[in-house]
Amino acid sequence: MIVGGNDKNSDSKCTLSTVEAARILQTETDIQLWGVTNPNDAKSIERVHEKINAGITGFITQPLLSSHALDILNAYPHQNAIFLAGMAMPTTNRDLQFWLLKLLEQPELESDALFKSHMTFFQSPYFSSMAWVRRELYNLEMFAHVDGVHFMPLNNVHDLVDLLKEG
Repeated sequence: MIVGGNDKNSDSKCTLSTVEAARILQTETDIQLWGVTNPNDAKSIERVHEKINAGITGFITQPLLSSHALDILNAYPHQNAIFLAGMAMPTTNRDLQFWLLKLLEQPELESDALFKSHMTFFQSPYFSSMAWVRRELYNLEMFAHVDGVHFMPLNNVHDLVDLLKEG
């Protein structure tokens, strides 16, 4: 898997984009190349096309945390690649904000309707993190064109273990 973080600030004097790295590896090896994509960012559609043209055939997505993420995910060229949807497993609003602000670096999505809905869910006195995960899995199964799920529990291994035990 090639993970570039191309849009993030870097102090490195030598930078190589994901696309450039994939092109080099494509000429040097026969291995299947994987990359990442962020369906919370509309520009990711164009980036996925560039990565596929460079030889990347598998993608792991960031979690779908915004209103437009599902539409963007479904707009990816699924006939040309495999997509595993990233599944965050937050337990609190703080965890959700960590994903949005630190990992995705998309503070503008704090005002997004779906993200606000997620935040409201975790403010309910009756919420459970497992209920949130189940709801997100259901939405992926029913509405998303994906080939699988990549669980990202961070500090919530308990829910992941329980989910796996359930089958």
